[in-house]
Amino acid sequence: MNSQKLLKDLSEELFKFYKYPFSSIAILTHRYADVDALASVYAMYRLIKLIRPNANVEMIFPNSLNLTAKRIAEKFNVETSFKNFNLEDFKTIVIVDTASLGMLAQYSNKILHLDKDLIIIDHHSLDNEIAENALITICDPTAQSCSEIIVEIYEELNVNIPLEVSSLLIAGIISDTSRFQRVSPLTFKSVLNLIRTGVDYNAVLELLHEPLSDSERIARLKACQRISINRIENYVIVTTYIGAYESSVANILISLGADVAIVANKLDKGKIRICARCSEKFYENTSLSLSKDLMNPIGKMFNGYGGGHNLAACAEIFSNNVENILKLCISTIKKLIKRNRYK
Repeated sequence: MNSQKLLKDLSEELFKFYKYPFSSIAILTHRYADVDALASVYAMYRLIKLIRPNANVEMIFPNSLNLTAKRIAEKFNVETSFKNFNLEDFKTIVIVDTASLGMLAQYSNKILHLDKDLIIIDHHSLDNEIAENALITICDPTAQSCSEIIVEIYEELNVNIPLEVSSLLIAGIISDTSRFQRVSPLTFKSVLNLIRTGVDYNAVLELLHEPLSDSERIARLKACQRISINRIENYVIVTTYIGAYESSVANILISLGADVAIVANKLDKGKIRICARCSEKFYENTSLSLSKDLMNPIGKMFNGYGGGHNLAACAEIFSNNVENILKLCISTIKKLIKRNRYK
């Protein structure tokens, strides 16, 4: 389903939505929100306040923001609260940029047990559990950021995007596309529309520039020391483990020539976070989705969660054995490649 149809459906649903006397709305995103999540939450907050000025709207960021998002929030004076909210106090819950309920931290187990209207806005491949329980689901997995979808929503509702919101949204797009390394037609359409609102593009770029810290450089090097290289048919699949910066390490391994990179991080309380990346060529040749085919099933297998995109996904699971989990990832990829080959 393409984004135009999804957004046409959104306009029809929002027309009915705004006829209802909703007075209180909670907007949530995934824990340790990144720039795209921050921009999407704030843009939806401003949108709702623009069309329903008397509504009570709260932005909820479980477990805070990541470091870059914190810096951006401070720059644009976005008030972020990290206190625990009682979702029972709200009539409507909007979840943005969150592929799986498990990513909502302390709110994960509460959402489906509440008699609330649930609205989902996302660019990930959604877990069925979250999509099936939504009153409105706006999901376009071809979009490279949630911010792009938010831009389209503003346009569908004929609402002008405030300048500071435009700046945040363009920051979200730049960040989630890794400075336009992953794009779709919607990416450039959204950026053009945002620039037309008067965004200082170079100023946003400067805000997002962050020199590599010593700890991240060392983490990358340590991860490279621990690499295990696997050949599956014509593909190079690498695994490694590290104590932080899994996404950064996985991206670097792809840039070094790996077709697939799986990076594990052993967390506290018997948990492991897995970050997976693959090259566009690998996905085109195998049709193997890291989100749908790998991270989501493994997350469920170990009572955790997994999700993301075709070329980039993650999972958080309950296990103490990093080595076995990485071996499982390799064996699963091998089976999937063989399966797709003989379809």
